[in-house]
Amino acid sequence: MSTRSGGNGPPFLALVLFFAACAAPEQVDFDRWFAHIAPREADRWYGRHDWLPDAGAGFYAAAASDRPLLLWILSGDPLSCDCAHELEGPRSVWSDPTVERFVAESVPAADAIWELLTRDDAASRWLSEQLGGSPRSGVYLLAASGELLADCHSLVRDVLLDALGRGLERFEELGPSRSTPARAPQGLLEHRFERYRPEHGLVLTCFTRELPGELDPAGARSQVVRTDQVWFSAEERRGLVPDGLVPGERFEVPRPLALRLARLHFLDDLRGPVRPFSAAEVERADWSGWLVSKDSGRLELEYAGRTRAVGRDEETGEFGVETSFSGRAEFDRRTARFSSFRLVARGVRFGRALTNARVGQEAPSPIGFALEPTGASLLRFAPPRHADFYRATGFSPVKANAGTGR
Repeated sequence: MSTRSGGNGPPFLALVLFFAACAAPEQVDFDRWFAHIAPREADRWYGRHDWLPDAGAGFYAAAASDRPLLLWILSGDPLSCDCAHELEGPRSVWSDPTVERFVAESVPAADAIWELLTRDDAASRWLSEQLGGSPRSGVYLLAASGELLADCHSLVRDVLLDALGRGLERFEELGPSRSTPARAPQGLLEHRFERYRPEHGLVLTCFTRELPGELDPAGARSQVVRTDQVWFSAEERRGLVPDGLVPGERFEVPRPLALRLARLHFLDDLRGPVRPFSAAEVERADWSGWLVSKDSGRLELEYAGRTRAVGRDEETGEFGVETSFSGRAEFDRRTARFSSFRLVARGVRFGRALTNARVGQEAPSPIGFALEPTGASLLRFAPPRHADFYRATGFSPVKANAGTGR
């Protein structure tokens, strides 16, 4: 398949040569590349707290934790779009110690206005209605009962602190009613995808970052980091660590799991949202593993794979992502759980999708992905960004936690 489209796509030979320069992570320094892609403390310009990626996930978490929802919305995604990163206000205000204390008492979530208004998500639609039906950029504090506690349309520190202070005082005044979700959203929460989080499977956070052109893990780091959740059910987890392995034995990870990464997670969404790839647009999705060592209580495994997916929009032509990835994991045989699991994928993105801001950036450039267990952070309340496509890659919500034994 040619990668030239409408005069904008990169020549095929240039793409091949460029990708050849991206040595597989196992051939370089796995730990250094993981550290380069995953966020550091200095990257967390929006504070030390985990911001949930959409309003619906935020409401779900607020209702479950008896805390108010702190909703920050902009015309673009506050946590990744250029407009937010270029503002000095967000950089300073969310890292202010006093502001951080207020944030710690709430459930912080960030969303884009247009997604909040158009997302086919009943909880998000309900929240939009609570904000008057046409929310504007700003910070809102809401109770699980649906009451708007305070709003602020400035990121000036003192102005924001005043609004948050008033909102939290009002939250305390509400008493027990504050943690009782309004009837409508309570029903909506029962159908949110978060309820199917595979507690006995494998839940990962995927970080996406543009890589330095010199392909040096010590090179300059892009400030834009995209975060997503990756789920594998308890049954699917077996495909990542089959029974009866002996040291040195190789195995193929089931193709649907590799397709899930290629279609839904290895995406160039650093300059705005993009649609997932269809199954027909995935040209390669290979994932294999092997057992490195084994003792009575632990298995040590390594993984390697490659993906390539190329989509096409009528107005913008072809766009795609090609990766080479490797992974390391330890599996606890007593608990039948992974005690550690990390993947690093490096490769190239090219072209631009209709909905992102890659105008003038269609040429291939390096991109990286780092995956690690989500743990107990607020992100556990967030579903995968493209959860509505998970069933198409073999994930069964009903069976998400089935087959938990070894």
